[in-house]
Amino acid sequence: MSGNPPASAVPTPVTPAPVAPDETQLLQVIKAGDEITYHFGYRSVFFRPNDTGGTSSEACEKQLDETTVPTTIVWDQSIKTINIFAEEIVFVTGAQYAFRELSLSIRCRCLRIIRLSDSPVKFDLTGRNNETAPVAPAAQSNGRNANGTFVDENPLRRIGDHNFAESGPTGTAGTDGSQGNGGGKFFLQADVKVDNIDQPRIEVNVSGGAGGSGGVGGKGGKGGSGVKADIFNQFPVSKCAGRAFIQGEAFSAFMPLLPAARGGDGGVGGKGGWGGNAGSVQVKFTLNGQTPTDDQKKLFNMVSSAGIRGANGKVGKPATVETRVK
Repeated sequence: MSGNPPASAVPTPVTPAPVAPDETQLLQVIKAGDEITYHFGYRSVFFRPNDTGGTSSEACEKQLDETTVPTTIVWDQSIKTINIFAEEIVFVTGAQYAFRELSLSIRCRCLRIIRLSDSPVKFDLTGRNNETAPVAPAAQSNGRNANGTFVDENPLRRIGDHNFAESGPTGTAGTDGSQGNGGGKFFLQADVKVDNIDQPRIEVNVSGGAGGSGGVGGKGGKGGSGVKADIFNQFPVSKCAGRAFIQGEAFSAFMPLLPAARGGDGGVGGKGGWGGNAGSVQVKFTLNGQTPTDDQKKLFNMVSSAGIRGANGKVGKPATVETRVK
């Protein structure tokens, strides 16, 4: 039998379902110890800003063409080094990235900069300030009290065996502050594509963090108490010379006594901690395929300085000057 088969026997064409790109072929992430490496196989990638102080990721992504894939660099606390390899990386001015204290290495064939604002793309690799406060030393012990015996009914003339009061010990010096954390390391190798350079387009800050403040000095010890003669109780009034014209405490104060000692000075404060060391920046780039001139190298602004030294600690409190007598 010849002729066409019945319509019911003709297979209906099936449109294949769209196949999503195999991410394992376009992105490879390798983690080894404290290092993580990103290999991007996309034609062009854009890294979403992770510092909210600059242009938002949403605003940046509106500037991208359809060939550029937005992506996010992710790492955990164990990571010290991030390596990035890509064909083309796109940055948008005004975006800010925080990779504090890390070592960041970027290698790509092409780095394209899209101008959205006058603010440059910023990379923050600064060291953190040391904010650990040293514990203040314990207060010093008190000085020894005076002691002695009056052996004559005329205290103006003689006092027996005795020890003078001791001054309070000086307080312990405060602990020096700790050093600030060092800045990170930045490396870039790329051919940079940009229309014109009228100001820096990329800023990298690898400055060290501030040192910690020195600790407060310890409190000085109290001075020892003194001793005086209570002649009105110890000796008969009839035998006290001058009793008729020297009255009360005035007369007692005139008697020989073992004076009280002064309190100890407070300990000196600890010295402020040194600032963290500056990190390093190394940029190897061509500009639109050509070796950049010295003027064109201003495309990058490098900020690299040691952190400031922490403030010295305050002097500890002196003990009250002891005036008591017994």
